[in-house]
Amino acid sequence: MPSSSAVGTNGSHSVSARSNDEKKSSGGADNAVAARKPAMSLLNSYRHTWKSRHNHFLRYTDIKAKEERRPSVNELANQRHVLQKVNGWKIYHLQTQIEDIVEMEKELSTKLNALHKRLEKSAHKDMSRDVSKVQEIIKANLQRSKLIQDQLKESKANTHELFGHKDKVVAIINHYVSKRQIKKREVR
Repeated sequence: MPSSSAVGTNGSHSVSARSNDEKKSSGGADNAVAARKPAMSLLNSYRHTWKSRHNHFLRYTDIKAKEERRPSVNELANQRHVLQKVNGWKIYHLQTQIEDIVEMEKELSTKLNALHKRLEKSAHKDMSRDVSKVQEIIKANLQRSKLIQDQLKESKANTHELFGHKDKVVAIINHYVSKRQIKKREVR
C-alpha cells in the first residue's frame, strides 16, 4: 500500500515525497497533502536496561538467608529480671492450665459414662440401631478423653523436669552477670 508521506532521516514527515500512483489517481493535479502528527508514545523513548534483573532471582540458590546473631551468655546474663525468668513462672501457669484441662476432661468422661449406662438400660429393640450408633460415638469420645488426659499428664511431668536444670542455670547467670551497676541512661 503506498504511503501518502515519506519519513525523513530526522523522523519528520515530508509532504513533497508522494508516490507516482497517487499523482496518477489524483488526475495529475498537484494537491497538497496535510502532514500527519507523529503518534506520541513513551515507549519509544524508554530504554530497557538489564539492571532491573538485579533484584530478581532465577534460582533458589541465588538467595542466602541471613543468619541471626545469637546472643552471648554474657548478654543473656545481663538482661533485666533474668533471675525471675529462671524461676519459670510461665511454666507454672502452663502447668495449672494443664491441670484445669485434665479436670475438665475427667468431668466430661464421667458424664459420658453416665449417659452410656442410661442408654444401655433404656434401650428399646425398635431404636436399637440408632442407640448403637450413639453408644459407639460415646465410646469413641471416652477413648479420646482418656488419651488426652494421659498425654496432658505426661506433658505436665515433662515441663516439671525443666526445673531440674535451674540450679546450674542460676550458677551460670551469677558467674557471667556484670558486676558493674548499669545506669538508667545506658539501658535502652
